[in-house]
Amino acid sequence: MYLDPDDVLFTSVAEGGKAGEVGALSAVGSYRDGAWKLTLLDQSRNFAVTETAARGNPGGNVTLHYTGAVTGEREYISVILLDEQNIPLYYGRVAKPDAASGQISVPIPGELQEGSYNLNVFSEQCNGDKRTDCASAFAQVALTVDRAPVVTAPDAPQQVAVAAGDQAVLRVTAENADAYQWYVDRGDGRGFAALEGATAPAYTTGAVTLENDGYTYVCHARNAHGTAYSPAFTLLVYDIPVLPQTGDSGIARWAALALLSGAGALGWARRRRD
Repeated sequence: MYLDPDDVLFTSVAEGGKAGEVGALSAVGSYRDGAWKLTLLDQSRNFAVTETAARGNPGGNVTLHYTGAVTGEREYISVILLDEQNIPLYYGRVAKPDAASGQISVPIPGELQEGSYNLNVFSEQCNGDKRTDCASAFAQVALTVDRAPVVTAPDAPQQVAVAAGDQAVLRVTAENADAYQWYVDRGDGRGFAALEGATAPAYTTGAVTLENDGYTYVCHARNAHGTAYSPAFTLLVYDIPVLPQTGDSGIARWAALALLSGAGALGWARRRRD
């Protein structure tokens, strides 16, 4: 029997070499010993992918549209993810098609670094361990992996207590962000509105009044590849009780804040808008 080397698409470990759940990519490991199996070109297959390039984030997905898939019990759409030198890094059966045409979602491994990669996408018949598989020619897609912004702090909604007449400082920490915009919801039914000039990781309000109680702020962190949204910051505006004059305004203010720190004091001192 003559086997044309050009018909060998790739080799894999004979046992467990194509394991893994459908819809996921698994890292291609180093393997030197033992038996191998072949995946051979089936020239009767006319599989194609519409896209020639795609862009995504680590841990995200890219959507591709295909035609010419073969359906059946052992039929899959598979992907090999390669680096720029076409060294295979990941393999996976990403979908089990039920129609010749459709779309697939290709997962991007979360540990993948930013850069340029290649996707070989193909219609594949998987026949099990120690059995030869067959597949279509590769549909090649150039993959660019970027990193969208991620807000790392705060990681939960915040309540910001501030005395009437003082200013509140709101701050976010984000990775991979090169632009920021703060928004405020004043509770007037208009939703969030952009704050002019509030384009830094930190935003300082003006001197607040009791009318600002309940105002909610969020920050959007952006780069060319996406937008991340901070948890909400909600203002809790309270009055400071008026204490008898002591001749030392600093002591008086300290005493007022000490009163407010007692259990239930904040609820007693705040004045909500009704």
